[in-house]
Amino acid sequence: MLAVCLVTGSLVAEAAAPAPQRVISINLCTDELVLTLADRNQLLSVSHLVQDPELSWFAAQARNIPANYGRAEEIVTLQPDLVVAGNFTAPATIALLKKLGIPVLQFAMPRTIEEVEAQITVMARALGQIGRGAAVVADMQHRLASLPSLPLRGTPPTVALYQPNGLGAAEGTLVHDVMTTAGMRNLAGMRSLADYAQLPMEVLLLDQPDLLVMIKDDSSAPSLAQELLRHPALKKAFSASRTVMMPPQAWSCGSPYVVRAVEILRDAAIASIVTTLGAS
Repeated sequence: MLAVCLVTGSLVAEAAAPAPQRVISINLCTDELVLTLADRNQLLSVSHLVQDPELSWFAAQARNIPANYGRAEEIVTLQPDLVVAGNFTAPATIALLKKLGIPVLQFAMPRTIEEVEAQITVMARALGQIGRGAAVVADMQHRLASLPSLPLRGTPPTVALYQPNGLGAAEGTLVHDVMTTAGMRNLAGMRSLADYAQLPMEVLLLDQPDLLVMIKDDSSAPSLAQELLRHPALKKAFSASRTVMMPPQAWSCGSPYVVRAVEILRDAAIASIVTTLGAS
């Protein structure tokens, strides 16, 4: 039932159905799933976004695959037997593809690691790669089960994500599930925020979470949204040892790389607890 809630489309994939051989992905997150699961000769095209190393860890894998910009005209010309997209892909494009009889499978943004695993399973089935999908999910579960234990402490460490424009992530987001899976308490959730919402700097300075998570920005372009992250008060309140720089690729999509985000936070949580215990 979980997979049904996460995927919509005109394709009903059966294990015995012929695997599609002309697959196009027009969304960054579905790009990452097909690059994980599909044979290279199954892929006609992926979106241009996945070829940007600042956005995706799959850029090298996608380098030699023709890129698309999600326009219906270029997709129809390639005559795909399956198009995979996100739920926020341009509705007009999706409607036209379906009207022309092209099978389309859309994926919502997962909110939990369990939902990530479910989407991998659905995509693997759609691509005729059931065994490969099962292996990817099994590897994710093994890595999560193998996380080092947190040192004993009265309460789990608190953590806050602080993004450009002061955005945080609370319950109902994949980020929140990653944080709790890593054994941490999410300040945004404790403050009763929901989804992605602004987390005032005053809250950060008042509540003083054990760790501040910021998104690693490799872009050299100036940005007003980034200026808040350079505020002197943040630098004064949170030393380098209390700041975690998270690669955005780790949890911007529901790919197997989300486990890497959990591992980064678990390591940071252990270091925070050890520091606290050593100072007491």
